[in-house]
Amino acid sequence: MSYNTPYIWPLGKNNLLYKFDKDGTSLNNYSIPTDTVPKTAISENSIWIIWQSGYTKIIRFDIASGSYTEITPSPANYLMSIRAVGIDPDGFVYVMEYYMGTDTNYHRIIEKYNSDGTYVSYVDIDVVDENPYEVDFDSDKNLWSVVPGSALSCYSVSTGEKLHSYSNLSNYCIAVDKNDYLWTDGSDGKSINKIDPSDGSTKISITDCGISGYSFGSIKRITVDTDNNVIVLAVVSNGSSEGYIFKYDNDGNSLGNYHLSSANIALYGDLGIDSDNNIWVANNSAGNNTYSILTKIDGSSLTKIGDYGALQDAYQTEDITGLQWQLHSGGPELSDHGVIGPDNIKYYKCASWAEGDTHGGDIDKDSPLASGEIFDDITDQEREQGDTDYRKIYIANEALCPWPGTKAWIVQNTPAPNDQIYISASGTNSDTVAQASGYEFVQPSGPNDPNVCDIGEIPAQGYHHLWIKRVVDNPAMEGYKNKTFQIKIGKS
Repeated sequence: MSYNTPYIWPLGKNNLLYKFDKDGTSLNNYSIPTDTVPKTAISENSIWIIWQSGYTKIIRFDIASGSYTEITPSPANYLMSIRAVGIDPDGFVYVMEYYMGTDTNYHRIIEKYNSDGTYVSYVDIDVVDENPYEVDFDSDKNLWSVVPGSALSCYSVSTGEKLHSYSNLSNYCIAVDKNDYLWTDGSDGKSINKIDPSDGSTKISITDCGISGYSFGSIKRITVDTDNNVIVLAVVSNGSSEGYIFKYDNDGNSLGNYHLSSANIALYGDLGIDSDNNIWVANNSAGNNTYSILTKIDGSSLTKIGDYGALQDAYQTEDITGLQWQLHSGGPELSDHGVIGPDNIKYYKCASWAEGDTHGGDIDKDSPLASGEIFDDITDQEREQGDTDYRKIYIANEALCPWPGTKAWIVQNTPAPNDQIYISASGTNSDTVAQASGYEFVQPSGPNDPNVCDIGEIPAQGYHHLWIKRVVDNPAMEGYKNKTFQIKIGKS
């Protein structure tokens, strides 16, 4: 699985969503409704933000257009409160809600949305007396939820069945690592704990912050990087308070800590890891409540990026990079907040599809290519005399992200002994058979074959051509009808 999270998305109190690249360069900012809460989840094409005003709506920010829509949950209820949102390994968005139903009981429900904002379904999971605070998903796509200072529970999002429920293991924080172990802040929010999800047993408990004279005051946020290390944003105290980032390996061994600030540490809340395992923290500036500092930690180097607007109180943010939902093996490949997969990799014919020297040219988006449409059957005359045909097809990346490192190879050549398939990524979008007949064509059998066709990066919303050549080279052999072959486009 490949990770790519090129942007950082902190949320400001001045009703702006900010976009930074991994170098810390401010690229843009976008207006969003007032009183949004920095509890965000980033899917392949959108950012989902809870609207604080009554906690009754979700804001879906569309990354491509820079605009937002308001989504009101579907079930009929009242006194409803939205407190958590997360993305599962397949990119579906889940909104966790807490409401009083017509039976006068408080219920907890899970609503499911496609990343484009279309409603899918909801399940009423249980009757509760407290609201959920934070969620994460395991590789089986089950949802883990924290009720502050109370229960740590696991649910099937398809049936609503409660699979596990453990008491006194978490105060506010939860992170599911790549092996599906749970990392929590303990019932008092002052320790770091590794929990076995199958039985709730504590495998590791870290109670000593490792800084002489200081102890953990509160754990603000826990997350996991691509190497399965555990990153903790915490406040430590010895009478005065200091903000720190702590880093541990998956066995709980310390990998170092980073001092952030001694002022306004209550406003630390936004934590994220990018695909290079840089740590990002968004916090209020020392002694000033009017603007915030974005801090990047790269190895041992701590860099304060600068002013990006005041932070919205001391709420914890689910994710500000889009990495969180990628970490489980069941998820698709995410790049620049876009999924590369069957739903947005399409194949098309070239503009001039008729056989002959003029076959080729640019993509024809009105002519999608279906299986079995590339070559027609070889006629008896072609079989007897020999024949060479060319087809130019296009691979279109319709995701909101580039597709780097793309290759093409032949998984299965034709079963007929009298003809062979060859491919080439040479040429341009405008060329035709007249030029392509002079290209080098190859028969790579896999992505690591030295002759593999190296297409390279296909840009977001872009495309690249691939030439296919069929050669009938043994006229004496008996002909085959409906011959098939398979070409794969991918990385591995």
